Amino acid sequence: MNDLSWIDKEGIRAEQGFRLRGARVDYIDQDAIDKDFPELRQDAQRLKIAYSQYLESWLLQAAAVMSTSQCGANAVNGELMTEGDPVRMLRPPGR
Repeated sequence: MNDLSWIDKEGIRAEQGFRLRGARVDYIDQDAIDKDFPELRQDAQRLKIAYSQYLESWLLQAAAVMSTSQCGANAVNGELMTEGDPVRMLRPPGR
């Protein structure tokens, strides 16, 4: 999933973000993930990892991130706790 060449790049912009400390997965819709990312099941089998465990790790790696601007405190939210080095994120058009 590191190859992003398939994405229609018009209007997408890269920005910096951070991984959220303490993020967790409460529910995984495996049918929906299988439909959108069929290669993940094969990856788990190749690595000899339980599929549910692999999905949880993949989701945290791929989705438990916030942009730098969203991590700071504001009038509504406190500062988000992050960890690790900055990560490259892609923001869709209009966001």
